[in-house]
Amino acid sequence: MFESEFMNYASIAPLIIWQDVVLLATRRIVRPPKKGSAVQRPRSRTLTAVHEAMLEDLVYPAEIVGKRTRYRIDGSKISKVALTLLSQKELKICS
Repeated sequence: MFESEFMNYASIAPLIIWQDVVLLATRRIVRPPKKGSAVQRPRSRTLTAVHEAMLEDLVYPAEIVGKRTRYRIDGSKISKVALTLLSQKELKICS
């Protein structure tokens, strides 16, 4: 939807009134260090950690309670995520 990385509230405000808006933080995935390298990458920069953080951003008002990954015979996989039930007050804010 937006092409620029950095935006201010004034450019987003008209959209918030009429549309559902999802904001995701920019996160960086760092490739694994080469063999023999003394430098270690932070755990927050791994592929798995970045994908989990993005998933938490997407389901924000709710919390992730459980995850299941189903592997099919053809090699594809489906991830199912269990979320907490929202309270009535939070449901009114989200809708």
